[in-house]
Amino acid sequence: MAENILEIRNLRFSFRTYGGIVQSVRDVSFEVREGEILGIVGESGCGKSVTSQCILRLNPEPPGFFAGGSIKYRGEEITAKSDREMRKIRGVEIGFIFQDPMTSLNPTMTVGKQIEEVFVGRGGLSRREVKKRALEILRLVGINEPERRYKQYPHELSGGMKQRVMIAIALVGKPSIIIADEPTTSLDVTIEAQILDLLKGLRDAMGLTYLFIAHDLSVVKYISDRVIVMYLGTVVEFSDTEELYTNPLHPYTQVLLSSIPVADPRQAREKKRIMIQGEIPSPINPKDCCRFAERCPYATDACKSSLPPLRELKPGHFVACHRAGEAGI
Repeated sequence: MAENILEIRNLRFSFRTYGGIVQSVRDVSFEVREGEILGIVGESGCGKSVTSQCILRLNPEPPGFFAGGSIKYRGEEITAKSDREMRKIRGVEIGFIFQDPMTSLNPTMTVGKQIEEVFVGRGGLSRREVKKRALEILRLVGINEPERRYKQYPHELSGGMKQRVMIAIALVGKPSIIIADEPTTSLDVTIEAQILDLLKGLRDAMGLTYLFIAHDLSVVKYISDRVIVMYLGTVVEFSDTEELYTNPLHPYTQVLLSSIPVADPRQAREKKRIMIQGEIPSPINPKDCCRFAERCPYATDACKSSLPPLRELKPGHFVACHRAGEAGI
């Protein structure tokens, strides 16, 4: 089994607001193995993006603050590092692909300049070598006519091309891990498939490790080796991809999987849809109980009075549910 390159233990991150303290990430624990693609899935507001940005300390502090826990990259504690030390990690050891290339790229700078900007402050390369490296990276991510694209501005590129440029920028420092925060959200299905294949190809060719955040369950199933399911700032299930999709143990995971569209009309009619009532509870001063209890059809008094621990019910399959594994659930 591959070694852990990233370990997160009991991570808690909150934001101070006028309405109170918003607990965005609460006791989140998982590890990322070297060379794997670990997916994090959940609906908007579940804390998956905040969790990923904690790794590179990208959340604004203040109003955000670490309320506890540990983030270790190759055994080194991230939360204890200074801003200067983090600059040596961001883009060098750990790359980041943001979810919207339309707004993440600077509209006033050419593609080439934005890639070369990553080299600023790193000695040892001449102007010609920097440009050569930028063109090599553009070719690597499948951009045709790299000399021409190098001189163009973001508005002159298609959505798929913009996302390839974002991937190129993430690769400049030759990182070990790339955090991809919903990198295909704004793309159509055909281009989305091309970007996913590109990411998988780069993983195999360069020995990369990915933390892949998405809300699209079909995308996560296609690209991930293991999957984390989050709800209201907590991890509710964590397993190998095949095991999770064929044998979901948490009621919330079952709800999510039942929502995946089916192309075949006959299968769509036969597929069981699980409907849940109510809304996501407030992340301000949450009750000390199962976060999903208020919407869960299987909830008992125990679910509404105590927080279920994340326990291993099967080898490598973890779930935070008091009733997980019972017949009929």
